[in-house]
Amino acid sequence: MDRRDFVGMLAGTAAATGLCGVSAFAAEKQKRPNIVFLLVDDLGWGDFSCYGSSFHETPHIDQLAREGMKFTSAYAGAPVCSPSRAAIMTGQTPARLHLTEWIHKGVNPHKKLLPAEYLLHLPKGVPTIASELKKLGYTTGAIGKWHLGPKGYWPEDFGFDYNVAGDEHGHPAPPHGYFGPFYYHNLTGYTENDNLTEVLTNKVDEFLSAAAPKGPFFLYLAEYAVHEPLAERKPRVDKYLKKNGGKDEPDPTYAAVVESVDRCVARLRKKLTELGVADNTIIMLTSDNGGVSFDESKFKNNVLHRVADNGPFRAGKGYVYEGGIRTADRVLAWRYKGGNSERCAGVWAGLYADDCFSGRHSGHAFANRWHGPDAGVSWWIARSRISLLALSALCAAGWDTCGGNPAG
Repeated sequence: MDRRDFVGMLAGTAAATGLCGVSAFAAEKQKRPNIVFLLVDDLGWGDFSCYGSSFHETPHIDQLAREGMKFTSAYAGAPVCSPSRAAIMTGQTPARLHLTEWIHKGVNPHKKLLPAEYLLHLPKGVPTIASELKKLGYTTGAIGKWHLGPKGYWPEDFGFDYNVAGDEHGHPAPPHGYFGPFYYHNLTGYTENDNLTEVLTNKVDEFLSAAAPKGPFFLYLAEYAVHEPLAERKPRVDKYLKKNGGKDEPDPTYAAVVESVDRCVARLRKKLTELGVADNTIIMLTSDNGGVSFDESKFKNNVLHRVADNGPFRAGKGYVYEGGIRTADRVLAWRYKGGNSERCAGVWAGLYADDCFSGRHSGHAFANRWHGPDAGVSWWIARSRISLLALSALCAAGWDTCGGNPAG
């Protein structure tokens, strides 16, 4: 198998291995699962209660972690958004894609070294998880931040049937802030009373209502939250301001924005339940990179004000220290209940086919890697370093790897 076409071969290889007749695969045929991949922008490793935050309130995400698998040693493909997101979409390393920097024009004046030359868009024709799942009959939707190129390189050009707010914008900065009016692709208008995270969640409801009756669906929900500049409804900010005694650290506005993501998760799960598809839906939630370790708006004045909580790790977004690439990661997998792992999801935001597979590997070789369902999904991820998103594609193609016990 050509490593450069690894993602493009995922579904076919998984289907081929399903014919091997080995004990790794369930005898009964399962309905293809729906897949929801929720990506938070610039989330810190310790920003959720289930990862140790005593200030942020995230009860619904905590519940997701309790009911599913929580990974504590997950890594992003890059410390900034565009290359990390490119790795998620394609399963290829940012270096292979020649997309190793966040997409923008000009030079960052604060950097001491010039970056290597890089593309300003995702390469045309590259297979994505959406294009491959679409071949399996999935309805594919992208809602929220894209930031992988200008018009002509948007989600609909890479296998998505539905795209709301996915364009060249990389953050909710004015005039594309957290409150309307909005000027995103397929998301314009609204008023100053409309909150971006809430509006995107409304669009999620619309997509799920339309897609669920048709068959399996893949939803890529990429929040603009919790990227700066921060803004939230005043009562929610005031709650945290009161909680920390009027101080600006921990940041009350940031805490309110983190909570907005939690409310989105609650609405998402409620909608899946209402549609009767919750038990056959894989939900994954993570960040594109580490959190901002200082307030960018105050950086020019040399006043460092911590925003995100990157746990015990050094630095944050933009740095290749642990704080910049270590991500909070949890998955509520199809027919998979409970567990924690400190040793799997090696580099979740990229399949890193270079490290895992060579041209001699075939479907039978994949089957030989699996030591039976009792070994658990986390063992397989740890050994092959395949991404959680790719794992979903394998499950969708009929490869039953989701029924084992946690290994860590």
